Amino acid sequence: MAANDESELLLRLRAGVDAAWTVFFDTYSPRVWTYVARLIGADRHAVADVVQEVFIAAAKSITTFDPQRGTVIRWMFGIAHRQAALYWRRQKRAPLLEDFSTPSRAISSDGEEARVLLESLEQAEIVRWMLAQLPEDMSVLLIGRYLDDRSTSQLAEEFNITEDAVRSRLVRVREKFRELFPLGEIQNQ
Repeated sequence: MAANDESELLLRLRAGVDAAWTVFFDTYSPRVWTYVARLIGADRHAVADVVQEVFIAAAKSITTFDPQRGTVIRWMFGIAHRQAALYWRRQKRAPLLEDFSTPSRAISSDGEEARVLLESLEQAEIVRWMLAQLPEDMSVLLIGRYLDDRSTSQLAEEFNITEDAVRSRLVRVREKFRELFPLGEIQNQ
């Protein structure tokens, strides 16, 4: 959405124009849905619940949005990130790296395909959980660049920073993610 259109939409939202909320939802829900699904998984009901909470939180705090701090989608991703982290806390569990291979190792040796599939699903769940535990700006950068294939110029626009700053942050974010998630160690088990 162009900056002028975004500003106009914000004015209409803050003025309480009902039709503006439909435009707001239609504009931002696809990317918010995708972001939430990347953080919590493919359970459509869980994703729908979290996305609903994101838009409720946005409606409650639309008057506090500051365009100087970034775009509306960045703000929405921040809300979505916090809601995804709440989702994981409500689950009262976190996938443990030490327990990564426990269920899949119980499968007999003739179930190799099933074992590989379970390991892949377990690893994906751990990655989602880790992304939800990172600071939201780090998570948004990783997901935007590597899962949503957004360019550094697109990310720079969303973050309201330079492309050089995006590249620099991506280096730090990748290092932080590697610290928290030793992928090589898991794959070698």
